[in-house]
Amino acid sequence: MKVSVTQSINCAHQLPGTELHGHTYRVTAIYSGMVDESDGMALSLTALDEQLAFVLIGLNQLQLEAVI
Repeated sequence: MKVSVTQSINCAHQLPGTELHGHTYRVTAIYSGMVDESDGMALSLTALDEQLAFVLIGLNQLQLEAVI
């Protein structure tokens, strides 16, 4: 079974000779695994959403050149 969550972050970048500008990016995390017979779930959507938020929190509102 596959479960997924999607969140958005905002980042800026500046190519040579252009002005600094931003974009909104949608990031989707997909988990694929066996269904647990005891509760009928592959993974809690809340847990997956929290894990994605943990990864993205450090990227939101950054200038991309700072992390590339």
